[in-house]
Amino acid sequence: MEPFRKNRSFLIEGPDRLGKSTLIEALQQELGFFQVIHYEKPKYLLTHRNDAVALQSITDTATEEEQIKSSCYRRYQIESFLTMFDMLSTGAPFIMDRAHLGEMVYASRYRGYNGNYVLSLEKTAHNRALRSNTRSTITEDVLILLTTSDFSFIIDDGMSFDFSAKEAEQADFIKAFKASAYKNKLCIDVHDGHGAFKRPDVILSEVLHFLEGISRK
Repeated sequence: MEPFRKNRSFLIEGPDRLGKSTLIEALQQELGFFQVIHYEKPKYLLTHRNDAVALQSITDTATEEEQIKSSCYRRYQIESFLTMFDMLSTGAPFIMDRAHLGEMVYASRYRGYNGNYVLSLEKTAHNRALRSNTRSTITEDVLILLTTSDFSFIIDDGMSFDFSAKEAEQADFIKAFKASAYKNKLCIDVHDGHGAFKRPDVILSEVLHFLEGISRK
């Protein structure tokens, strides 16, 4: 394994059905072992709900059930991403199948709160690394966003929040990607220009070329 391929984790983001799993498989085949962590929708945990209801009784403020649920989802996500940043800071080889930027896309659309707080989590993780003179995921790891310039060939698998909103969701992903403090960012258009997906080896070659470039800096 060449030096530029070592000691970097990958965070793979993007709308549904654009080939994140295919890219992850290609990366593992090319680079070797990575522990893959798949971030799914937040869970509505009873312990979080109990805490939210207890806080409501302290503040004596009536809260609608949907607001309580939103609060629970947000807490679940914050704890998930704090754990993610802790894992990435170790330098162990991870691939994150979805990560924190999706929160900026889906939280306000489907969960009832603003997800922009994840940018503060990035800064906190980086500043902590600077203070402790340890590894910073923000400067060392690679954030990849998969997009498409043509959605006509993308098939709905029924698992999306709202497949009809795919173009708007992608626009939100691009905005979040640009706002992220990650130093090594790569946006890939998965459309081949002829109404189909780029071949997996072509997309992989874009990633490897990017890795070669940042290794020379």
